[in-house]
Amino acid sequence: MSPSHLKWIQPLAALVFLAGCQKARMTTVEPQPTPVPVATQVQPPAPTPIPPTPAIPLPDSHRHKKKHHHRPIIIGEDPRPPEFHPTPGEPMDPGGEFDTDIFRQNSQTGTETSTKGGKNKVDWFEQDHVDPRLKKCGENCPPEKPKQPKIVESCENVKLPSAPTNKKLDVLFVVDTSASFFDELVKITSQMDEFIKNLKPDVDYQIAVLPAHGPKGPYFGRIYSDVITYRGIQGSRAATAQLVDTIKKLFSDKSAKDPSYSIGETGMLSLYASIAMKSRLNENLRKGFYRDDASLAVIFVADENDACYQYKPGETPHMDDYGNKKEKLAFEKECVYHNGRRFQPIHVAWRLNELKGNLPVIITGLVYTSNNIPKTSGKYHKEKELGHGYLDLIEGPGKGLPVDLANPDFGASLAKLGQFSQFRMQYPNQYSCVTSVPKKEIDLDSFKITLEKNGRTLGVFYTGCKSDPSKCPAGSHAAGAERVQKNPYVQIAPNMDAFHKLARPGATLKMSFRRK
Repeated sequence: MSPSHLKWIQPLAALVFLAGCQKARMTTVEPQPTPVPVATQVQPPAPTPIPPTPAIPLPDSHRHKKKHHHRPIIIGEDPRPPEFHPTPGEPMDPGGEFDTDIFRQNSQTGTETSTKGGKNKVDWFEQDHVDPRLKKCGENCPPEKPKQPKIVESCENVKLPSAPTNKKLDVLFVVDTSASFFDELVKITSQMDEFIKNLKPDVDYQIAVLPAHGPKGPYFGRIYSDVITYRGIQGSRAATAQLVDTIKKLFSDKSAKDPSYSIGETGMLSLYASIAMKSRLNENLRKGFYRDDASLAVIFVADENDACYQYKPGETPHMDDYGNKKEKLAFEKECVYHNGRRFQPIHVAWRLNELKGNLPVIITGLVYTSNNIPKTSGKYHKEKELGHGYLDLIEGPGKGLPVDLANPDFGASLAKLGQFSQFRMQYPNQYSCVTSVPKKEIDLDSFKITLEKNGRTLGVFYTGCKSDPSKCPAGSHAAGAERVQKNPYVQIAPNMDAFHKLARPGATLKMSFRRK
């Protein structure tokens, strides 16, 4: 075929080929449905935006080594409470008592949760968070009362006297008359002048001896022999001799023997009877003792405990027993207060304060103050005992000073008692807190007592120091406070050893406390 014929054959072949392809395509395509107009189509609902949850800091293992900061906390519009995943078998809130509202409040204030350090542990990072609490009362929970600060109240100031309130002093020696004490008493009386010499020379003194008899004793609550009267140092030698003769006579006088179970070892009970029993008090007043205008110094002298002492739990009783169990019988039958109640040292203190009113009451003693008691031989070697009962009265409500009988230098001991008695004549051992606050509303451990003169602080005392010495500020001293029966006010007693050194005539005692 010539080239001229090829020119029209090639286009024709192409047309035939295209026509065959179109026929084949139409045999394989399925008919399509008629399209719906766009205006009638149903639109799907728009997605609701989900508020982002607080971002939790990634663990250290997922952080870049150079990044050490926490990711910021993001609070959404509707925050959800933190989710907890308790360990299987250990539900976090089995009783349904956990308050989930608190978690919601915490999430709103920007808190984080963490299980670091233990199961289901929550770490609260914000200061204004609400602590999770168990609420068992539900909607009936009473509203929480905000804590009110304790109010500081003041007592009326007390001005110390510039001179002794009076120059009269009654001195009463309450003497153990048991046979076991005779040897010590002879040594004591031989140095009695040391006590007399340490009293002020311009004071009017009276001295008397009261046997420590029980209820059956002839001198139960009665002063023995005559009252010794003298004034000033000029009469001290004669007074000493008369006092020594009186004590020796007491031990040699057969009519002064005590048939009571206690056998002359109930000093506190005899002292109590001398002022509490009207017949005994009137008799002692007729002898010229317990003067209305005189201070009173009581000095116990004994080599063992008072027979009326009630041993505390854990203490080992020391009862003299020679087969008759008399001391035990004395405790059970003679040491009884009104209506069968047990006689206590506080009963003596009440009566003494009631008797003397605002005048100083000085309570001291020459007894064994520690277990370091010298060993002796002989029939009565077991009766050298700690001065239980006497010590409770002297160091407790008596606010006084005991002197150890174990010191062989009785002269020095008696001189110390004389000095203490003289000082106590000028400054009382306790002061009344006069205030309009009822006694029951006063916190006894909150007292602060400041001793001042001319704007200068001489010393500070705290009642809290007595109950907890570790809370006592440096340089301060302890004090005691108690509600005394038949007294509308609280009685404050500064530590006397410190008070003796700090007190000055004319100084002011300021007292303050907090309400309960």
